[in-house]
Amino acid sequence: QSILMATTKGRLTRIASSGLRLCQRGDLGEIAVCLEGNEDRVMAICAGHGLVGLTTDRGRHGRFSAEDLACKELGETLSDQLDLKADENLSNLVRLIQ
Repeated sequence: QSILMATTKGRLTRIASSGLRLCQRGDLGEIAVCLEGNEDRVMAICAGHGLVGLTTDRGRHGRFSAEDLACKELGETLSDQLDLKADENLSNLVRLIQ
């Protein structure tokens, strides 16, 4: 099993869920990904398999297979970048096939 994460600036990563540990409220968490700068934020998390749809704040739509992304180790910098237009941000990420 894996988890797909996307940021507002269109960076994507897929991490293996086996590397994550369960935490209770108040526990110290883990850094799953490293974000560069203060302008980008994780905007969506979904299951990392199957067909995934995305929309941008400019109304553009797309889809891709989550398996096309290689699984990264916890704490790695996000490297896969979507080709967004200037000042365009991701607004939604949806797993299409359950």
